[in-house]
Amino acid sequence: MNGFGEIPRYVRYDFLITFIALVLMSSAWYFSSVNNIPREDTNIFYLVGIPLAIWGFGEMYNNYREGRDLRQLQIIMEKKEIFDELTKHKILDADKKVFFIEELRKEIDEIIEKKNQKD
Repeated sequence: MNGFGEIPRYVRYDFLITFIALVLMSSAWYFSSVNNIPREDTNIFYLVGIPLAIWGFGEMYNNYREGRDLRQLQIIMEKKEIFDELTKHKILDADKKVFFIEELRKEIDEIIEKKNQKD
């Protein structure tokens, strides 16, 4: 983390592409509606902006989904570290730790299985 919570330190390319596409489409609307420039002259902005917007939103969703899966795996690793600490301080029995570790493995397998089904 960079002190601002979950805000990234840099603008990702998917957000930048989507932003550029939205600027292109809004400028096409502005030039054709407000400035009364013929629509034929501004169609290039739409032809470039719409595919860029679709691609950018798709990439943003894919990155969000991968980040969510990565965060779930990080939470599972934190749980494992907690179980190790509890066993080390003899708060948790070794038999119970084995049960909890098996449950964590099942969670990891479910995440990997979902990831493989989506791809």
